[in-house]
Amino acid sequence: MSITNRDIDTKEVSMGQYFTPIDIARKLVSNITLNDNCLVIEPSFGGGVFLDVLKENNFNNYIGIELDEYWYNKRINFNKEEHLLNKNFYDFNISTNKKIIFVGNPPYSGTANSLHTHKSYINMLCNMFQVSGIREECVFWLLHTMYIIYMNSGYGEIHYILPKSIFTNNSKFFTQFKECIRKHCLISRIDEIDGSRFEGVSQELVAISLLVNPNLSFNRMQSEILLNGQIVSLDNYFCMNTSDTIDFMEIFKKTYLGSVPCESLLVSCPNESLEEFKNRLYRIMNNKDIDIQYLYMNLQYNGKFHLKVFDNPYESNQVQDKLSVILEYVKNIQNKMIPEEFLENKNYHKIQARNDKRYYFRNKDIKKNKNFVYEITPYEGDCNDIFYFTSNPSNSSTDYCGYSDCGDVLRNCSPGCMRFVPCNLTKADFTDYFINWWEENFKKELSCLDVFEYIKNVYKSNWYKERKKKHKRFYFGIPRDFIV
Repeated sequence: MSITNRDIDTKEVSMGQYFTPIDIARKLVSNITLNDNCLVIEPSFGGGVFLDVLKENNFNNYIGIELDEYWYNKRINFNKEEHLLNKNFYDFNISTNKKIIFVGNPPYSGTANSLHTHKSYINMLCNMFQVSGIREECVFWLLHTMYIIYMNSGYGEIHYILPKSIFTNNSKFFTQFKECIRKHCLISRIDEIDGSRFEGVSQELVAISLLVNPNLSFNRMQSEILLNGQIVSLDNYFCMNTSDTIDFMEIFKKTYLGSVPCESLLVSCPNESLEEFKNRLYRIMNNKDIDIQYLYMNLQYNGKFHLKVFDNPYESNQVQDKLSVILEYVKNIQNKMIPEEFLENKNYHKIQARNDKRYYFRNKDIKKNKNFVYEITPYEGDCNDIFYFTSNPSNSSTDYCGYSDCGDVLRNCSPGCMRFVPCNLTKADFTDYFINWWEENFKKELSCLDVFEYIKNVYKSNWYKERKKKHKRFYFGIPRDFIV
């Protein structure tokens, strides 16, 4: 089967493939001391830029691994002397007496494909390294890399390009991950990279160099790192020092992530009624010969789309790429559900989207055997009135906080996941620590509505603006020194 450029573009999105400019690859490889006693492994070589840089340095003792058959064949057809493997990195292992050095640009994917293809193995890695609650592919990739080094000499190096956010996110799960890095590795340097240098990447990236050695007793004591050529505090860069903040996990005993109903496909458009939305989805799902142009026309209502990407011209790469991805979603759903399911009122729920209310198709059957992101909140309580907030805001996010009668919130309606709690909370739903803090500072008994109003005031405060600026991305919290 021939592969077109459009096919490749779509796979780059779905597989997390974002190829590295050669000057960035050269800079990262320059951090490596190449000699006969080491074996270099590039676990996702793609276009082969890191392999080319190794050859520029007259170094040939390397292994290149690539899952995508297209890129593997393209490379091996012209480089038959290279040691190349066409396989999934999670299926790769090796036994060698040489020092293992990994270099490359792992895939970035917020909901890891490996959770579908290698779930039991990923669980083993997470248990081994005491990391939980994370769904980022590049984190699992890094754990597998460390595992391979441990299963050999136990001493090696890792030089990867990774999203900056996995090191600056201060949630309890990413804090576990960062503690794992500090426990098992020495961070020799970090260089920040403008993500726009990578086609299709909008987030900030870092080139990080790690020395792996389980016998290094000083690992846990590392307090400083070389960042962009300057010595800085590791705690500050990793956003580990949050003693001035009460995170929302310290306030509520239980919060709920909103739903992710699959891009724009399963969410209504602005001002679209339930009946109009049902009929539009039915037209899409009932068309077995659906193409991109038909899909484009039926993803909109009165010329309005749910996703902002469709504000671009129809012919643009951004729009065509997104349509290709959503078309695959449609075909996947068509193979699992009959079109008549999309005419059933029971499958539709209201959802809070930013400051607007929409409808979405909620059906647990879609969660089975799928290859796209579709997550629905497990909350199904009696109370429809909820209080929602942006739980993981970035310095550039437009944050949302308030009340809704929808009983659910669109998880990714802002650059930071949306969470909610029911408005019928009792005192027992708050942590003992927070109850004591509240009553000591406010000199009155805690009530959930007072807490919600206080959180709304925090969102509007200068303290919150400064915190966003300082931490770039963080889990929402309130100051330990209460704001009047």
